[in-house]
Amino acid sequence: MREMAASLSVCAWSRACSSLAWFERGRFQGLPESVAQRPPFEPGLRIALVKQSTYCDLYSKPDSTVIADIICSSWHRTGPLGLFTEFNTTFLIVHPELDTECRVWEEKKAYWKNNPVREKDDRFRHGVQEKVAVWSHEVDWSRFDLVIAIENAVPGRITRAYPGVVWATLLEHHKMRPYKSYLAHPPSGYDAFLNLRYGPNPQSLVRREHVIDWPYNFTTPGALKRTMHPRSKATPASQDARDSTAKPFTVLLEDNQNPAVELAFKNSSIPYAKGCCSTLAGYFEVLLKSSALVFSSPTRPLGGLAMLDAASAGLLLIGNPKRLWNPYLVVPELAVTAPVDAVRVAQKLANNDGFRDQMVLRQSARLQWFGFTRPLTQLANLVMKSPRKLTAKDWVSESLQHT
Repeated sequence: MREMAASLSVCAWSRACSSLAWFERGRFQGLPESVAQRPPFEPGLRIALVKQSTYCDLYSKPDSTVIADIICSSWHRTGPLGLFTEFNTTFLIVHPELDTECRVWEEKKAYWKNNPVREKDDRFRHGVQEKVAVWSHEVDWSRFDLVIAIENAVPGRITRAYPGVVWATLLEHHKMRPYKSYLAHPPSGYDAFLNLRYGPNPQSLVRREHVIDWPYNFTTPGALKRTMHPRSKATPASQDARDSTAKPFTVLLEDNQNPAVELAFKNSSIPYAKGCCSTLAGYFEVLLKSSALVFSSPTRPLGGLAMLDAASAGLLLIGNPKRLWNPYLVVPELAVTAPVDAVRVAQKLANNDGFRDQMVLRQSARLQWFGFTRPLTQLANLVMKSPRKLTAKDWVSESLQHT
């Protein structure tokens, strides 16, 4: 009964999101110029991505200068790759502080009660990260225009001492206790709350200006491919279109699928692979060998992080948007709800280069808008309306400065 209620809930939410996205369709029509549209901030924007040593996801090598090494040091998810590929971004790990706003992570200790494996893993990660952490007061935050401090990693007493910096926070997931209150107002000392969504949704109808529709895996078309294969210098959309016909067409099956999906591809002529790997680098290796990600029959509602990674790696998305909390990247022609239809669409993509290239361009335009330009536009508007003398204003594109 609970599973059915969850299914109906995500279906209704997805429909609402898709309907609201219709009003933004002019931003993702799939034309090459819309993919290459000028970003809201110039590349020189100086960003710090900060987490406490107690945060058990994302990167663990703040001293690395190679983007691929930073990303592959993640404990779990890819995270905001686009910050590193598109801007002047520094990653920092800080020691946890006793200030109230810096202790929101402690509610996750409750997970340990019935999960000794989780507790062991978390304590291990704490120890590894503690060795490379610094204290917040030791950092000259004036070196940055924007600081994204995950779960309020930098205490308000310090953020308020740097009024020229834009201070943003985010929580690891929507179920954390402060999430709802941050939708109403950011924690003290912060300007923006990145809400882990990446398109218009029912909450957008009452969205306050400090709330930014920002995906956890903030990224751009081709960013993951260029990061792992740095010799690629072509523009993302055109490179993806060429690559779509340069390698054998292989689909990758999303992990949480009905067994009927694998059976359907096993009985077809389309080669397929599974994406479950022990490391992020291993997963990327499988991902970059594939041409499409299939999720026609998910066994549970999906958030959409795997879709962001796949699209950023150049894979086409073949699946059921009604099972996604964030359905924005799925091109209508590739939307399917049954395994047999997933096979049919995959075969059409494999056999029709023109159709395949068209889908790549249209999907890239969606990713560029929802995964990158849209969240940055909201953030740039917030920056320009601030009465403070923010250094980030110097990096806002001219087109937004005059709106």
